[in-house]
Amino acid sequence: MSRHAIITLLFSALLIPSVAQAEDAWILEDIEALRWPDAEQVSVVLEPGDKVTVVYKADGMVRVRKGAEFGWVPEAKLGDSDPSPAAAEDDPWAIPDMPTLDIPGLDAEPAAEPAPEAAPEAPAE
Repeated sequence: MSRHAIITLLFSALLIPSVAQAEDAWILEDIEALRWPDAEQVSVVLEPGDKVTVVYKADGMVRVRKGAEFGWVPEAKLGDSDPSPAAAEDDPWAIPDMPTLDIPGLDAEPAAEPAPEAAPEAPAE
């Protein structure tokens, strides 16, 4: 095997794991993703529930991609699951809302307990 082929093979092997480690995340609240982590130029506006791909993480900031647009957002603004209510409806493991039971007297104030009866006094001697 030629030296050129070995270098190409090693270079390719180094790139494959970085592509395979891309992870999905969801935006938790309205945020303006920045073009650069230390700049104020907005590259894309993201909304709660937007699914993004994590490209890179550095110093509490995350470079994300949504479609063809990229931007930097604080790591705290990302979640690992979809926060939208529609996502919860599709989850087969989600705990359904419990039905409201209408039981008469359940919400009523408890009745006051009668005062204990006083013991009769012993006769004086």
